[in-house]
This record gives sequence, C-alpha cells and structure tokens, in this order.
Amino acid sequence: MLASGTALATEHAEASQARSEGDASTFFFNVSPNGYPPYMIVDGEQEYGIMLDVLKRIAPRIGYTVETRKIPRKRVDQMLLEGYLDGTPRAIEWTEAPEQFLFTDPIVQVEEVFFFPETSTLDYRNPRDLFGKTVVTHLGYQYPALEPHLSSGEISRFDVARDEDMFRYLIHGDRLHAAVADRLVGKWILRNQGAA
Repeated sequence: MLASGTALATEHAEASQARSEGDASTFFFNVSPNGYPPYMIVDGEQEYGIMLDVLKRIAPRIGYTVETRKIPRKRVDQMLLEGYLDGTPRAIEWTEAPEQFLFTDPIVQVEEVFFFPETSTLDYRNPRDLFGKTVVTHLGYQYPALEPHLSSGEISRFDVARDEDMFRYLIHGDRLHAAVADRLVGKWILRNQGAA
C-alpha cells in the first residue's frame, strides 16, 4: 500500500519570480488531463474528486483559493520546480527525485493490485507467476515491487496513457495478461465502463 499525498514545490528563486503579486494567495494545483478517478475526475471543463475536494475544503481556511491546471505527468516536476504549479497529487514512491519536493502527510491510501480478464486461468500468488506475461501499466508510473522483474524482462509491460485504456486493452487484448492499478481506481473505471 502506498500513501498518496501532495507533492509541493519547494522555495526556489525561479518559483518566486514566476508569480505575480496577485497570485500570492492562489494555490495552483495540477489535475492530470485524464484525471485519476475517483481521486481526481475530469469531466470536460469540470474537475472534482477526493483529492481536489479535500484541497478545496482546506485552502480557504488558510487564506488560499485553488486554481487547477491540467499538466501531463512528464512535465509536472519541472513546472513544480519553476513555480508554475504549487502542488500535484502523488505518492513519494512514484517520484523520481523526491528530495526535490516537500510531501504532505498522506491523504488517501493507494492499494495497487492486479486486475485479470474474467477468462483468465492465471492463479496469481507472487510476481513469478507473471514471468513471461505482459502486464498493462500506466505510462510514466513506477512499480517498485515489480521493477526488478520489468527491468530484467521477466515480466513485460505494455504502457498506456489513460487509466480507462488500461482496462479496455486488458479486456479486448488477447496477449495481455493483467493490469496493475489502484483498487479504487480500477473498480470505479470498471463500474463506469459497465464491465464490473
């Protein structure tokens, strides 16, 4: 289980210069363009979900307003360091250089689990059961428990950019054996895709 909180920008000269005086009481929060339901949901121009709801309740109590920005994962760290963003929801374990950022206490517990097609006969007990198999993973995500097996090629990964696509590929792909995702995210997506 991972604890997911918010990665916060540290104080840098560039960050303070990137802000105008009028922005001083605004907290710029990254919301992935694709969301991460049920933690962050992007529905057209409307954004909501557990992480954003918590932030919007806390911010006014300390004199801030929240403004969201939709930044793709690969650009988020640099934008935090440059002061364009103040925070992004993320587990410290998912961060390449965590020492560059401050992290809040956990807001939610993330439990990454394997999802298998209904037709699967695979009896998963440990990572060795996935040797020679292909697992659908989220592009840019790190999976510390699987990393040695992914790096060695014992387990293949098939990266996709959107969480919803992970399950579409798994359900309709005949050469994909499992998907790794947060339990709540997976259940939410499957229920909303009518596959649960």
